[in-house]
Amino acid sequence: PRLWRHALGMLRQRSAAEEALQAIWLQVVRGLGRLREPDRLSAWMHGVARRVLQERIRTSYAPAEQAGPLDDEL
Repeated sequence: PRLWRHALGMLRQRSAAEEALQAIWLQVVRGLGRLREPDRLSAWMHGVARRVLQERIRTSYAPAEQAGPLDDEL
């Protein structure tokens, strides 16, 4: 629940928070083998969440790629 509240608070949209939470859990599950200090699981998970959420926010503010001129059909 804390990760959910954090994601929703940062992204402000339920659908975006749901997608981000899935990405967070995926990274947590994939990275559990690299966790060196099990006592710090909560802090580590919040670090994963912070990085995922920051990337989501960063990409939402990035300018959209401009489409180039259409190629002539052959």
